[in-house]
Amino acid sequence: MPYAAAPLDNMFFLANPENIESENGKKWTELFDNHWTAFLGARRAELKPNGILFVTLIINQDPNKSY
Repeated sequence: MPYAAAPLDNMFFLANPENIESENGKKWTELFDNHWTAFLGARRAELKPNGILFVTLIINQDPNKSY
């Protein structure tokens, strides 16, 4: 995602259902949905029906940044 939607308390923030329902969790979920939709739209021509899409995630949680 191009930017952080809201502050994160830890790497597994969205793994907890209570966090997903929080204000920050909803912001992260909305940004992810928008970014994922845009990504798939941009790559639509390359995707094959019944194909496999591999996605590599790089997680950067720098304690010196104010996410």
